[in-house]
Amino acid sequence: MIGEGIRSLLSECADLEYCGRVNNVTQALKYIRESAPDVLIAEMSLDGGHGLDLLKRVQNLPDGPRVLVFSSQDEAIYAERCVRAGALGYVSKTEGRHMLVDAIRSVVAGRVWLSSSMQERLVEVAVQRHSPQHAPPLERLSDRELAVLELVGHGLPPREIAARLKISVKTVHSHREHMKQKLNLKSSGELNIFAAEQMLEH
Repeated sequence: MIGEGIRSLLSECADLEYCGRVNNVTQALKYIRESAPDVLIAEMSLDGGHGLDLLKRVQNLPDGPRVLVFSSQDEAIYAERCVRAGALGYVSKTEGRHMLVDAIRSVVAGRVWLSSSMQERLVEVAVQRHSPQHAPPLERLSDRELAVLELVGHGLPPREIAARLKISVKTVHSHREHMKQKLNLKSSGELNIFAAEQMLEH
């Protein structure tokens, strides 16, 4: 439905052309190599991987496309990470249609696109960085830990998380232990509850 909505939206824009849609990381990388689109509009939740993994892999492609993230995930959590991973913009699916078009045009031109509220937040984060102990809890997690936490919040067991992210079950357990330490949680049950609460809030 989202893909068809974007196709319909871009059909109204004389300067933009909808090239196609893929469902997972492997298909995305194959399509980029074969068709060389100028812009990739990416989601965070993907089959066969996580959106942040896709962004990093696209950056390693010669002459890869510019990337705009269009996601239902909370931009306060993901926008900065996406830009660090190589995206030029982040648009929430709660924004209006015109904002997506403006963001695409901005990215085509090589300019970073973030909402005004996100720009203000990034300034605040930069100011707080000299004092990491005061950083919001999720800011303490690595990109991979955040991806694991998201899947934990959706109720996935370690074996399925490992399959989704293409890592070992042992690595999933290791990430869970690191997250408990960083988030000051005492047990796996507390981590599961925290992860579920994050998914409900965002």
